Formats: sequence, C-alpha cells, structure tokens
Amino acid sequence: MPRDINRRRFIGRSSTLALATYLAACGSDNEETSGPSKTQAEKAEAVSHQDDDFKRVVFSNWPLYIDKKEISRFEKANGGVELKYIEDINDNTEFFGKVRQPLERGDGIGRDLVALTDWMAGRWIRLDYVEPLDKKNIPNFKNLRDDLLNVNFDKGLRFTMPWQSGMTAIGYNKKEVGEVKSLKQLFDPKYKGKVSLFGDARDTTGLVMLMNGKKPSEATIDDIVAAVETVDEENRKGQIRRFTGNDYTTDLTKGNVIMCMAYSGDMIQLKADNPDLDFVIP
Repeated sequence: MPRDINRRRFIGRSSTLALATYLAACGSDNEETSGPSKTQAEKAEAVSHQDDDFKRVVFSNWPLYIDKKEISRFEKANGGVELKYIEDINDNTEFFGKVRQPLERGDGIGRDLVALTDWMAGRWIRLDYVEPLDKKNIPNFKNLRDDLLNVNFDKGLRFTMPWQSGMTAIGYNKKEVGEVKSLKQLFDPKYKGKVSLFGDARDTTGLVMLMNGKKPSEATIDDIVAAVETVDEENRKGQIRRFTGNDYTTDLTKGNVIMCMAYSGDMIQLKADNPDLDFVIP
C-alpha cells in the first residue's frame, strides 16, 4: 500500500497498532534483539510524512474487537473516507505465517493498520516490517498515559500506538459449569473433551504457571517446563478438545466446549448474545 498511515496484542493481552504498509527491507528474526535496527532507528528519527488527504484505510484486526457501527461513524466523521475493516487475525503466529513472505520481499500486504499483540509487534519492528509514525500528524498522541509511552517492545512508541488492552482468563457456560473459582477447573475430568486452550504458548503456559503458584514474570526454566508438561499430560488424557486462536468463540457459542481460555474483549460481545456465557479471572 503506497501510503504512510499508522496498526496486540497487549497482556493479559494488550494490542497495539503497527504500520503494515510498504516495507523497506527484511531482517533477522532474533528474539534476543531488544529494539529496532540502526536503519529503523534512523528512519524513525528522520520521519516526515506528508499530511495529505486519503480516501481509504485498510485495517486488519481480531474478530469481535469493534462494534461494526463504529466503522460507518468513522467514515462519516472523516469526510467519507472508506474503512475496509477485515477480521482476519485468529492467532499472532498464524497471521505472521500468512504475511511473512511478502513482507520479507519488501512487498505490501494490502493493509495500512494491523492489530498485533505486543511481542509480535516487537518482532515486526525488529524485522523492519513497519513504517515509523510521524507524530506531527497524530494529534491525539498527547492523550496517552505516561505508562504507555515507553513500552519495552517499542521505546518511545516510534512504530506503534496502543489499540486495546484486556485479559486472558476463562470463558465458560454458567448453565453447564456453575461458578468458576480456579484455573484447575479447566482440568477437572468431568469436563473431559469440553475444554479448549490457546495455541499461543505465552498465554497458555502463563496461565498454567499462575495455576501452579508461579509468577510468569519471575518464572524459571523449570517453572515453564512444568507448565508445558502439565498441558501435554492433559492433552494426552483427552481433556483438551483442541488448541485454538480466536476461533474458540465458535466452539463456546455452539456448546462444543463449555469452559476455555478466552479473551476478555471477545466475551463482552459473546455475553451480550448469550447471557449464559461469562468470563472470570480466578
């Protein structure tokens, strides 16, 4: 997309906006690299985008994260600008796999804005997949809280801006499960085959570590391995129906699962349609 417009998320799970327009170069996906390349940093310092009119914005996001009425409101408020809104992000790694090859070639992916979890946004920055933001053209940047200005994955928010923040915990059917007080209930044998977990290791192992009484921010390698082994054991026993991305919402709505790892943002909309569904942070 030949346009410089700015895309979590995230956590519980917070989400940020990262530019996914045309790209300058590829890079090495080194998770130990803490910031952008020298070229990216220099580009961010020198950024100066023309403040001109545009007629179309293409935004990829997770399902259930915008009230669709807001799309027409945005278009009307911005002089008829068309917002092409696509709910095509089911999982960070899955989406990354779909777009990585064109991004590595420096080709566009037909998106101006992409909603990624913070760690994935950081990967896109390190790989030189995004364009820096020109703060002169973003007047509402000044409204950000101080604690959001220097996140680890994008110091100074040179390439991203916050989109939405929430929590990863348990979604469930109150009619089937009753009250949920512990993460351990996910592994109660009476719910065998009626439970789903996220395929995202950060979400899943993080929650299981909490269940094991360990803080993920202070976890040792042994703590992480123990969490992975717990998940593996429960999977082998048939406790887990499947590992999902955002598509867990379909299983929960249809009754294929009655308790699952879930995102707080999704559950707000699911509860509005079915009062038997609820969300809890045990």
